Amino acid sequence: KHYTNRLVKKLYYSFPRPDVYILLTVPEEVAYQRKRGEIAHEHHDLEYYREMAALALGNARRWHCDGIIRTDGPVEQAVDEVLAVIEKAER
Repeated sequence: KHYTNRLVKKLYYSFPRPDVYILLTVPEEVAYQRKRGEIAHEHHDLEYYREMAALALGNARRWHCDGIIRTDGPVEQAVDEVLAVIEKAER
């Protein structure tokens, strides 16, 4: 829905794959609450965040993401998980 321009899609898909591809996620409700007061996001409702999460997850699966990490817990936990994914990818 948000990437309807074929040229934009073609350019996006032609980028080289990064050494490590990690998707950092947060529940849609948390994203909505965090962004609710920002001017750039004032017209986005919870459904928008659901659509964006589904799009990001679909792309992560399509492009064989190395790790999908939830970031709504302690920062230290997310950092540890990111480092573990990077270490695994380096092997």
